[in-house]
Amino acid sequence: MSAADYALEPVHALDADVVDALRRIYEDGFPGRLRADFGTLADRPEAGESALALVCRRQPCGFAMLRRLGGTGWTFLRYFVVDQGLRGQGLGGIMWDLLTARLAADGSTLLVFDVEDPAETGCGASESQVRSRRIAFYESHGAQLLPVRGYQAPHGNSGGEHWTPMLLLAAPVAAEALALGTREAPAIVSAVYQYRWGLAPGDPRIQATQVVVADSAARTQE
Repeated sequence: MSAADYALEPVHALDADVVDALRRIYEDGFPGRLRADFGTLADRPEAGESALALVCRRQPCGFAMLRRLGGTGWTFLRYFVVDQGLRGQGLGGIMWDLLTARLAADGSTLLVFDVEDPAETGCGASESQVRSRRIAFYESHGAQLLPVRGYQAPHGNSGGEHWTPMLLLAAPVAAEALALGTREAPAIVSAVYQYRWGLAPGDPRIQATQVVVADSAARTQE
């Protein structure tokens, strides 16, 4: 197979049997604490969201979920996963390229997402390696770790009460690479908290999130 054999298709346009196979890919790719109900994602996405499948000859190979960050022109990547049984064949890179090309065509300029921290307290060596490899994949495709300390995201089925420390990354969608640093990070953090997690600007979680400046000091989000 070549990259030309693959396409991104809206999940709602797929046949039921294909969607069922896609559900398996999604559920195999994320532990329960990190995933939402697939039926909700596929059948009842929230406003500004789109569920996409990487397909090849009608067979699903990967799943991605996007959410617009208000009117910023930026997009949040909720989920990105390829079939575990097909890993090592370059599908992640193919889906990334198709996804960013689609976003660029739609006028989006930045793809933002969060990942689990390899250095999180209590994270075992094996899990830490998995997380590091995930970050390395994104960095190899132009994503950058933002200089942010204290960012958190809600997980689990507790209605959002449990917030987990995460790392925040961003990837310019345009062909030109950008150096994302302390100047851009505050606006990106604010957009994620507001349009992804629905927090008001004065929420304590936003106030507690810090952008690390060049001299290794930190200033609180405004």
